[in-house]
Amino acid sequence: MAGTGGGGSGSKGGDNNEERLRKMVVDHLRASELSAIDTRTPEGLASLTAILGQALQAGLTAGKEKLDLKKKKEERKKLPLITLAEEGILIELAYTGAKSTIRHIVSTNFARGVEWGTLSKAEQKRVINQVKGAFRNGGELDSHWIADKISNSMSQARYHDRMKIRAHLRDLNVYMNLQRSLQFSEDI
Repeated sequence: MAGTGGGGSGSKGGDNNEERLRKMVVDHLRASELSAIDTRTPEGLASLTAILGQALQAGLTAGKEKLDLKKKKEERKKLPLITLAEEGILIELAYTGAKSTIRHIVSTNFARGVEWGTLSKAEQKRVINQVKGAFRNGGELDSHWIADKISNSMSQARYHDRMKIRAHLRDLNVYMNLQRSLQFSEDI
């Protein structure tokens, strides 16, 4: 092929496009079938046009997928980058910042009082992936470590709820134990 020899950068780019187009056409039709098409007849031109249309559509689809992937990578760059120690575990300073993200994800996904161990494996995996997705390098995070931190967050929420309830019950006990006249005695 004469066009593939030396030349400026413009001809090299053109050759590259020509090669890609040739590959797309070959993917849709073998060379023996392509050479059997008579381009002098209307049917042959229609066949060739259809083949080139399919190749063009495949190229456009591939280009759109590439653009979508590029957009996803750009969006990923906007996420916070966390500092990890070995084995995908956050260093203590990074954990302090990530703890609020974990707490937020837990509180928006589960009702208060839920225990980590009672969730299905699929639900656990979904939430772990959601935590990983919140950070640019989340894929490097250790899943067991995340599960432990989510479990801790859930148990802390249950503990704080119990403390709030206990304070109200203590106030209620003080109220019940007050000395009152007999006509004012009631059980709560």
